[in-house]
Amino acid sequence: MGDWAEWGGCDRSCGTDGTSTRVRTVHTASMYDGKQCFATQDTEACNNFACPVDCDMSDWSEASACSATCGNGETVKTRTIKVHPIYGGEACGATEESAVCVGVPCAVDCVEGPWSQWGDCHAACGPGVRRRIRFVETEPEYNGLSCGSLEHVINCDTGIECGATCEKEWGAWADCSQTCGLNGVQTRSLATAPILIHSSHLSLSYSSDTLERHGGEHCPTRQIRSCSPEINDCLRVATPVLPPAPTPPPTPVGDVPEARPVLTLRGGENLVIEAAIGCERQGGGTGCTGGGNSADPGATCIDPFEGDISSLIGVVGEINGALVGKYVLKYTCVDPVRNVAAYPMRRLVTVRDTRCPQCVLQGDESVTIEASFPFNPTDGVDCTDEATTTSELVKNTVQLGSVDVEQIGVYRLTYRVKDHNGNWNDGKCTGTHKYIRTVNVIDTLKPVIGLKLDGGRLDASQIGEAETSELTGKLNPAHAAMKEAAQASMTRRLLALDGASTNSWWTASAFAGAIGCAVVGAVLRSSRRGGAGELQTLV
Repeated sequence: MGDWAEWGGCDRSCGTDGTSTRVRTVHTASMYDGKQCFATQDTEACNNFACPVDCDMSDWSEASACSATCGNGETVKTRTIKVHPIYGGEACGATEESAVCVGVPCAVDCVEGPWSQWGDCHAACGPGVRRRIRFVETEPEYNGLSCGSLEHVINCDTGIECGATCEKEWGAWADCSQTCGLNGVQTRSLATAPILIHSSHLSLSYSSDTLERHGGEHCPTRQIRSCSPEINDCLRVATPVLPPAPTPPPTPVGDVPEARPVLTLRGGENLVIEAAIGCERQGGGTGCTGGGNSADPGATCIDPFEGDISSLIGVVGEINGALVGKYVLKYTCVDPVRNVAAYPMRRLVTVRDTRCPQCVLQGDESVTIEASFPFNPTDGVDCTDEATTTSELVKNTVQLGSVDVEQIGVYRLTYRVKDHNGNWNDGKCTGTHKYIRTVNVIDTLKPVIGLKLDGGRLDASQIGEAETSELTGKLNPAHAAMKEAAQASMTRRLLALDGASTNSWWTASAFAGAIGCAVVGAVLRSSRRGGAGELQTLV
């Protein structure tokens, strides 16, 4: 029998029943009762180890609800491991994945500022009321809580005795003008006309106006006082819009001569506008933007007797609509017939600037120039801004970067501009943008070659014709410079030859011979020793 062959490959890569086989051949079969041949095939176990078990995972679950009820949150989806990997099996992937979710904007509650100082007592004599106000520092947004009372009214006493010689009878106090809050008032009027006693034997009935004209003392015909509702603070409800500030209630119209005019602010006590040139209080604010409101929407003034007297409203305070800041306007209105003033009103105007300057590049955004040609980047940017003049924008424009015309490459010039309120074009404002010009310096012209003899350039005619740049359409400036230098050198050399010694004929011959070699000298640097000096190329 022959020798055993090599073991064959295992028929299993892993497990418990893998086998490998080897064989041998019979050279001479047994005959005539000779010994039988042994087995021609042999097997053995192989790869007798556990097979790898890969990880098996379930499908992904549905994404969970957003973790935030407002603003940014995340959603999560999960999956479980059904079979863990063993014996080197494929590992499991992540069991949890999260993704960003964007909810509705979060509510911003109203924030009121501090109370002002108390105002004067509003009464000619006797008791009256005094007021104080406060402004809104943070407007409510996205269903945030509305603002509380912006006006607070309390009782006061002028310290002036009323009508010492007047006899009068007051009517009942009217109901409180408010059901909650701090700015409720009550009024009452005379039930009978005031009586002035001139002497012990005479008593006449006059109106207050008549008493004063005849030298009598002032007799008030109406009284006002603060009132405290059962609910001290009004319920603050979710509202996306700031409600208008409460206005003192109008005096009941009737035979009461001191009923005041009523001032009402258009657009509310707090306005937010975007900065803009021409956005001033005077002129109606035609250049203003933001929320549909001008810098000063104005007010109305209604008098119970004279009707609409809005044309008589006086306004104290100005607004610079181009400059970010807070501005206060005070409104007054007086009935010209009775000389009775309305309660003054105040408005807080906030000017903000959230917009970046907007620009356009002058000329092309990408420029290609020829190397060594002069380049003057006069083209810059034309910019506009609602709150900044053109001259100020030009003054506040800067260029970053430079161009080396002697070095081939790509250069970038960045332009930045700042507006009147400090916003850069590429800053954190609306409409941010970068303005970049790309300048590509290339070299398409051949070198200008000239010849030198003993340190001086040869005849300018040997330089050849000037090459024109296909890019610029202009002659190579190096050619003109080389030709000018050669002409100057040639002039000096001829003057030297003219005053030479008796050997000048040999020098001139050598010089002429050197010119004849200009074609060879334009390619190779060579030297010829002797009285004629050195012949070389210039690039």
